[in-house]
Amino acid sequence: QAFWPRAQPWQRDQRRNPSQAHSPRDGPTMATASRATEIARLYRQTLRAAEGLTDYNFRSYFQRRAREDFRRFASMQRRGAVDAAGTGAFLESGKETLAMLKRQALVSSLYEAGPVRTSR
Repeated sequence: QAFWPRAQPWQRDQRRNPSQAHSPRDGPTMATASRATEIARLYRQTLRAAEGLTDYNFRSYFQRRAREDFRRFASMQRRGAVDAAGTGAFLESGKETLAMLKRQALVSSLYEAGPVRTSR
């Protein structure tokens, strides 16, 4: 199945020529394009929030995890394994993760550890 949604029945009835029906080659519909923009915005915000963590290990872990999660979602989308409900669920979980990262970045900045000192 193609990623792009097909025209709904009420949209097909309004078209006079059946050859004008929406096909995957036509490109994304407005709703799909706005969802793609929202996903890209969420990806950038998640990476920026992960940069706010002061500890290198936490920062690199969350950046890596965000890249992996979004790449996995994009590959599933290309294969057609994700519908509109799946996209909505991914956006909701991504927003929850973003909120958690922002809270953790704030806590991380409040309790920032100094450089490691060794005694001689």
